[in-house]
Amino acid sequence: MKGLPTFVFVYLILSIGIIPALLYQNANAIVYFPPPLKQISDGIKPNNVICAEGLQIILKSSNDFPACVKPDSVEKLIERGWGKTMSIQLIPTKVSSITNFEECISAGNPIVKPFPRQCQTDDGKYFVEEILPLEVKIVGEKQIRRGTTQTLEVQVLRDEIPIERAQVFIDIEDYGENIIKEFNGNTNSQGIFVFSWEIPKRFDDLETLLAIIDVTDNISSKTILFKFQVYCLPGERDCKVEGN
Repeated sequence: MKGLPTFVFVYLILSIGIIPALLYQNANAIVYFPPPLKQISDGIKPNNVICAEGLQIILKSSNDFPACVKPDSVEKLIERGWGKTMSIQLIPTKVSSITNFEECISAGNPIVKPFPRQCQTDDGKYFVEEILPLEVKIVGEKQIRRGTTQTLEVQVLRDEIPIERAQVFIDIEDYGENIIKEFNGNTNSQGIFVFSWEIPKRFDDLETLLAIIDVTDNISSKTILFKFQVYCLPGERDCKVEGN
């Protein structure tokens, strides 16, 4: 009759309370739980089988197969040796064992931000790439005669790995903060940039100069100071230094 609820029970074994399936229909909803065998054949793991409301899941003693029974029948079934209790296992939230950016990338997780790079795990954790600071090594003369060439070799590395095409900016200043020479360029495949400068002969005394070296690889930057002295020899033309 129209409007009346309909109950359909797919076979009942009332003596032991086993109800493999229940279909309940009313005007608002249909709730259907297939028998455990059907759920498993559909790809559900045995420990994730769901029973209809009011039923409890136990395991058959003969094969550890799940069955849905009335709660007041559980003890009786266990006493008869037909079944045994099954611990309710909550499905744990997936917890990632990843602890850093490198592990996140190695596990195939996506990069969600480009700079600095951020990797996201399946469980929503973010790991930011650790950017090690640049290392800049300078090789040059600490004292150099005017009229000769000062050569500064600048090597740029990160974690001991040479950085190719790092930008290098060099300002030569005196301690009066006057800029004497400016130069810039890029490192080669060995992370090296070489700057050569012929010292003008106008330096007529012992004078300390400062090379301010700025380096960047578009990820991070570093500034290094290199101090050296320019001198002339006593007796040279326009040299104010007196001999002994």
